[in-house]
Amino acid sequence: MKINSNFLFLFLFLFLFNFCFSLNVEVEIYQTSQYTQDRITKKTSIYFQPIDSNLGDTQLILEPNITHQTIQGFGGSFTESSAINLFSLSTSVQQQIMESLFQYLNFSMGRIHINSCDYCESTYNFDDISGDYNLTKFNLSNGPDLQTIIPMIKMALNYNPNLKIVGSPWSPPPQYKSNNEMNTSSIPCLIDNITISESWALYFSKFIQAYKDEGVDIWGVTVQNQPTQNNTWESCVYSAYQEADFLINHLGPRLRQDFPDVKIFIHDGNKDTIFDWASLILSETEVFKYCDGVAFQWYSGFDFGDVAKVSEYYPEYMLLSTEAGSCPMILNDWGAAEFLAFDMIGDLNSNSVGWIAWNLILDMEGGPNHAGNNCTAIYHVDTIAKRVYVQPQFYYIGQLTKFIWVNSTRIEVNNQGIYTLNLDQVAFQRTDNKIILVVMTSVDYEIDFDIVYGNYYAKTTISPRTIMTFLFDKF
Repeated sequence: MKINSNFLFLFLFLFLFNFCFSLNVEVEIYQTSQYTQDRITKKTSIYFQPIDSNLGDTQLILEPNITHQTIQGFGGSFTESSAINLFSLSTSVQQQIMESLFQYLNFSMGRIHINSCDYCESTYNFDDISGDYNLTKFNLSNGPDLQTIIPMIKMALNYNPNLKIVGSPWSPPPQYKSNNEMNTSSIPCLIDNITISESWALYFSKFIQAYKDEGVDIWGVTVQNQPTQNNTWESCVYSAYQEADFLINHLGPRLRQDFPDVKIFIHDGNKDTIFDWASLILSETEVFKYCDGVAFQWYSGFDFGDVAKVSEYYPEYMLLSTEAGSCPMILNDWGAAEFLAFDMIGDLNSNSVGWIAWNLILDMEGGPNHAGNNCTAIYHVDTIAKRVYVQPQFYYIGQLTKFIWVNSTRIEVNNQGIYTLNLDQVAFQRTDNKIILVVMTSVDYEIDFDIVYGNYYAKTTISPRTIMTFLFDKF
């Protein structure tokens, strides 16, 4: 039978016309707003429609074919202080808190201190026997981890068994340091002796094995927390050259031998030093054998360009934001929550594979903290009245972590229109083919904008001081 070509053309035209104009892709919306009761609250959905003359001037244009980094995880820090506060509560409340973080907010990463840090009741380490460079006396029972940090991590593992743990030392034991104490640091920190360096590298391995024996696997370590800062609490100052030497000649070979799958991150300091530090270390010819990435923190401000520059020059290395906390402590601080979300969005747009908040749970004074260096946490606990206070950052952080899953891939977002200057945004494609767009504004007026996806758009409005998450199926 011969088919009339005009009829076939008309049929295809009508089919395509009907497909284009009957497309009804739903966009789910969740939002948190300072001026309303919305707290990761599901709102009325919007729908994509073919681009027409109603397309506005303020546009966020999604480019799913332009892809960037893959997410390793989000989370917070298991400090001794966090564990003390958690275990001051009833078992049922403990479970509610941990479920909210590691199931509802979908936390998938955590950071721990190797030896003590400022967020401990006092300084401690696991082998301070002078001359015991083979670490025969190393034992977790020499510190509080078996009663505090490890039980807290195990609770988290009940809700997310794939939790990635990153360990960072604030200070070696006194016998390794030029000043012979854990607080503060001489410059340089470590005694210049091969036996010392070899033993300190072995200490990392002993720590990883000890945690593994307790059922907690360490996913990665940083060489040193804040290596440029001589704080009044536990500190150890390195230059970039000294860190490179310790990594290449001691720590790297030791961990590649004992725990070849454990990731090693350099730097772990502020953004304002990240590029110069990374450039010096990553230019060393042997470093690629031992370094997996560059860690950084938020305290110097929003130097996202320096972070992105590391990714541009050294794309083979992961970037990971390891610490962000609002200090000094101010409870119910919505501005701090906005800053943390702004930091998350900026770090992700600079190719960070994850983001870790500082303390998960502190008391009403922002402690305990043996250095008096008190900050705001995600939760605060009145340990006497046994009351728990969730902070605004819980919801702002959750607008990202709840929806951007591990192994999501960041996609490009371009903006158009003057009002996009007041919109911060980042977008991902999840493994279930959902597109996730997070948009935040810190201004006190609403902004109308259009989400543009290929030849389609969806109109929406963001309210003052609000963060929104949009989800839809890729099409």
